Amino acid sequence: MRTNLSNINQQSFFCLKFKDLFFSLLSVFIVAVFPSFFMLFNNIERTNFSDIVSIASIFMLIGTISLLLFYLLFKDIYKAALLTNLSLFLFSNFALLESAIIKIIPMLHYWHILMIMISIIVLVAISVKNKLSTEFANNLSVVLLIVFSGLILFNAIKAIPEIIKKNTKETGSSQFEIQQGTITSHNNVYFFVFDEYGGYDNLLRYTGFDNSAFYEALEDLGFNVSLHSRNYSIDTYIELPNLLNLSFVNNGKMSHDTKKLALDSPVLFQLFKENGYSLNVVSDYGHIPIENTEVSVDYAYVSGKYEDTLKVLILNNSVYYPFLSNQYRNTRIVEVENMFQYLTNSWKLQPLKLFTFSYISFPHLPWVVDEFGNNISLSNKQNWQNSDVYLNQLKYCSKKIMGVVTNIIKNDPDAIVIIQSDHGYRQAYYLKNWYGETYDDWGLEMQYIRNILNAVYYKGEKIDIENYSGVNTLIIVLNEHFGMNYELLEQPK
Repeated sequence: MRTNLSNINQQSFFCLKFKDLFFSLLSVFIVAVFPSFFMLFNNIERTNFSDIVSIASIFMLIGTISLLLFYLLFKDIYKAALLTNLSLFLFSNFALLESAIIKIIPMLHYWHILMIMISIIVLVAISVKNKLSTEFANNLSVVLLIVFSGLILFNAIKAIPEIIKKNTKETGSSQFEIQQGTITSHNNVYFFVFDEYGGYDNLLRYTGFDNSAFYEALEDLGFNVSLHSRNYSIDTYIELPNLLNLSFVNNGKMSHDTKKLALDSPVLFQLFKENGYSLNVVSDYGHIPIENTEVSVDYAYVSGKYEDTLKVLILNNSVYYPFLSNQYRNTRIVEVENMFQYLTNSWKLQPLKLFTFSYISFPHLPWVVDEFGNNISLSNKQNWQNSDVYLNQLKYCSKKIMGVVTNIIKNDPDAIVIIQSDHGYRQAYYLKNWYGETYDDWGLEMQYIRNILNAVYYKGEKIDIENYSGVNTLIIVLNEHFGMNYELLEQPK
């Protein structure tokens, strides 16, 4: 009887220890994969589970190696699991912690903060080894397991509406009828869209910056400007396809992939082609799928591949970001400079009947330069909390825009030049969704966020565009230029 009781107690003890060991090890894997699942569920509209498999596996491997190293140090798997969880959390969220520390102590840089975090881990390791019991270390790991599992589940539930939308087959199509112009026009037309360039009201509200000098400089060149124009949404893949199709082809109910389809062979390209124009397209990051269009593109400039894949976003938040981002930062500013230079010289391509369309993802993040074009700290690459980071890149963008349009108008004074953005600076949106910032009237904030850059040079003549949306401004210009009679769309509310 005593032998049987002893065996039962040993089995119970073994089961209990195995359960504790299982939960401690599981906590390491959950903490390791949490950044991947967080980014997946918060970007589920344009990503898939397969996008995180490789990066989650890498983080799990790092967690396993760290666990073994700490076990060799402690000879205690529970304490090793706790220290591994702490290290994984600090290093996988390094960029966010770094930006918070730099906000308090601006003179610190990456290597200073890395040494601080390593020192913290060492001090905690000493305390855990000498003062923390095995049982308490195990309990803490179980708490971390519950917390991070709960966060993954919470984000998964929150993503369900987007997952449903992603699998909806709804598609948009343009009802726009292409007209032949009643006026024979030969003037070159240049249409530039700069992603996230805030309108006058937008910049005042979220950066405190009065951009009057930029608008006055445009007016001195002969531009008609609208300070208060707004678009319909803050989604590039709603605004850009609608703009290029001169109608509401996309809406917020569609999946990201469905929205992108409306950029294939857009109506605007067809309209200019059928009215005898050659087509010149600048496609930053390849957002405008030139290779898929049925409309022949006579001239084109395509920048590098789109950089913000899910894997890159995860790594950019981690301790490993400098090794990934430094080369990209230098590459990105070269790409931007090359695109602006291409636009500056685009008037040389042909003297008449050239339509140039350019989409440049600038001053949109990544924020890589100050107002003078100098490199800035990599930790500010996606810093939504400090509006000066965005504002400085916008100021640099303004200088480049002025250089382009000044040269075009000087050499092609009878041209038509349209400058717009898809939406304004979206700081409030990200502060609300990423950092929990609250606003008294979110509808009002959305009106400010939708305030865009909107200016038209019409052969040096006056044309009324004040308060019109981007697409309605374009329709006004087309009607005037070609003698067409397209009706304006409903204005944004």
